[in-house]
Amino acid sequence: MSQLTLDGNDNTGFWLHAKQVFNRRFHAMNTDHHTLTLFLHPMCRKLAISQAANGRNFEFMVKTALSIAKQWRWGEVEAKSLVYNLKEYQKCTGVFAGGQANALDWWECLPITATQCPLKAMAIILHSVVPHAADVERYFSGLGSTHYTHHLYKMDRAAGKSTHRKHAHMHTRPNIGIDTDLADELARTFTWVPPLVSKSDESEDSDVLAGPEAITDEELAEAFDVIDHEKVDSGMLSAGEVRSMLDPDIELDGSEVLEGRVYDRNELEVVNRGTILTGFVEDISVLDKAVGGQWDVKTLLSSEGVTSSL
Repeated sequence: MSQLTLDGNDNTGFWLHAKQVFNRRFHAMNTDHHTLTLFLHPMCRKLAISQAANGRNFEFMVKTALSIAKQWRWGEVEAKSLVYNLKEYQKCTGVFAGGQANALDWWECLPITATQCPLKAMAIILHSVVPHAADVERYFSGLGSTHYTHHLYKMDRAAGKSTHRKHAHMHTRPNIGIDTDLADELARTFTWVPPLVSKSDESEDSDVLAGPEAITDEELAEAFDVIDHEKVDSGMLSAGEVRSMLDPDIELDGSEVLEGRVYDRNELEVVNRGTILTGFVEDISVLDKAVGGQWDVKTLLSSEGVTSSL
């Protein structure tokens, strides 16, 4: 979606609205625990610690992991080992080198025990979290109802029927086509009362059967406010949640994921290519710090308590 371009006939307003909805829904589900789980995917550790404007840093990952360990009532020794494991994992060194697409399988096959590496235990637990079976069943039930109509259509076509559904007015006469006489009669005699009728002042000039076009913007806003209050009163949603769902002008403070302000797009391309990460290699030179080389060895040893005299 971030790479889509608009043509001359495209609806710019709808395109911007779709991007805004995507960004809001992304931040609604991008919790701290989800971000840590992304970091604990061996192929996404650089992607999770992004250099983007509003990306997460390594300190955030450590704090989130320690908060989980605190909730699980881990001891201080395990917490310190967890911090050490996170540092080694972030550097892609030791047993944490390499990676594969299946994060859970990679962590389970790591050549170290969970007792020696608390991070392994935490990563396996986090990557083992899957959607509830009822949620999955509900999702596929929705897909089934969508495809069921097409399934009935194919069955009717195989049985020789022209279609599995016909309008009521198509059955008013044996020949194929609409009964124009019946349609004209319905147009003259049938009166349709719209579901939304503006309030009438019961005067002679008022239109009792005024359609939805007669409803003013103020009346619509008042009706939606009543619905919002009913949701809040029933406990279904909080006032903030109602506002975030219905207010199209919510600002994200520059944290738009589609604009690359949360995750680095270059790192995302690396993940999509399946490139295995390597250690963080830096160019090191002994001459970079030569400016501050005016100090004495004996004085430094004495000040640090290593030796008193040589």
